[in-house]
Amino acid sequence: MTTKSIVNPILENVFEKPSIDDSIESYELLEYTERSTSLATTKQFILINQDLDTYQYLFDSYVQANARLVRADDGEPFAADTQIAFVNNGWSWYKQVDLFMNDQLVECKFNPGIISNLIILTEKSPSWAAASGSLPFFIQDSGDGVNIILGNAGFLERVDRTAEGRQVAVKLMLRDMFGFVDGNKMVFRGIKWTLRLTRESDANIIHKALDEDPGKVIFEKISLWMATIFPNPEIEAQLNSMTTRGDVNALTWTQTELIQSELFDATQTRPQFRITLTSGIPERMFIIGILQDQFENQDKTLMIWNNLDIESVQARLNNLQYPQEEMLTNFGKITTQHDAVFIPTASKGDAGAEDYCRAHLDLLRTADHMTDDDIGGLVAYNDFKNLFPIFVIDFKHRKSIFGSVQTFEIELRIRLRSTVTQPTLSPAGPGAPSKYFLFVLIESMRQSKLMGVNQRMRVDI
Repeated sequence: MTTKSIVNPILENVFEKPSIDDSIESYELLEYTERSTSLATTKQFILINQDLDTYQYLFDSYVQANARLVRADDGEPFAADTQIAFVNNGWSWYKQVDLFMNDQLVECKFNPGIISNLIILTEKSPSWAAASGSLPFFIQDSGDGVNIILGNAGFLERVDRTAEGRQVAVKLMLRDMFGFVDGNKMVFRGIKWTLRLTRESDANIIHKALDEDPGKVIFEKISLWMATIFPNPEIEAQLNSMTTRGDVNALTWTQTELIQSELFDATQTRPQFRITLTSGIPERMFIIGILQDQFENQDKTLMIWNNLDIESVQARLNNLQYPQEEMLTNFGKITTQHDAVFIPTASKGDAGAEDYCRAHLDLLRTADHMTDDDIGGLVAYNDFKNLFPIFVIDFKHRKSIFGSVQTFEIELRIRLRSTVTQPTLSPAGPGAPSKYFLFVLIESMRQSKLMGVNQRMRVDI
């Protein structure tokens, strides 16, 4: 790319030539590969940019990984009709991802696959999923949430893409995981960027039918593609002058942090969960439930979540209640099966009908996704109950009252209707009791400063 056109038809006369930004002489993607000689046995991938005197544009930079599925026993490819695939979302291939700036930790993400799925399901639209979802291998699960293979079109598409040992190439934009990158759309110079990716276990990367043999994952290649800008001499001289005289710019970004609760017993219908935040001002909180046996189990997936038969959700932030009226839900119970169509009914002893409209609308509203087909969200009403029950609590409209407060205490108050049980196809009654976790994703606003030092840049985190 040698030039970049900037055309605004509202401001410019259509008969005039469009203005051209010629401050950039060229734009390139430079590849930095993992140095390990054996990706098959490597547990951590370290990717480092080596060219400190270039202008790096992290906003367009990404990680690309190539991997394939083979049989765990002999390393041979599966037959074409085998119901086994990668789980949804390429970020799920990693247990943890860390971004370092000059060897200083900027952001650390545990369970990045869960984080990414939460963000995509909340923020993105069906048109994005159709046009761009395949790049990060986001191929959404579907179905009734009970039999997670039968009728799951997303799973079947992933099976087709991974069949017979085919390599899957996944492109993961840094801005989609790291708020620092997404919030600061600018070039950096003189900074060593290090990306550390800790590999997830095969059992959490693979999703298969119950009667299929287990598989294993073979990584073939992993690279960091760093977008690099080459300005024209005049602009470069201006940039050098700014960094030499020590100009200071403010940086802001939204940081996400996923926090996992203790393991709750199936009979704990009033789980206690307290969180302390010491950096950033909390803006939104997302809550999901995951059953214990979804971990380290190729017959399950961590990308489908459980509604835990939640009756109400509320939180206290520094003793302020959110929402002011508790969020009430009734997911009902699957009690009748007829021609593979499940008929939800109210819980035993509960007079109210199934109703989780408020929680679902809050999810749509938080990203301005309502019911318009063009901009609607990815979580339909029935999918909210069966696949993606995401509870949202928004703190933004009252954050101004906190002033200069530095520490935030969050007390999550959740009430379940009954003992947590496994999903079941049986019409005879509920499944076996199941222990469970709560996961809370918190978005908070962070700030820092960018300083010029000896024609290079430094950021204090």
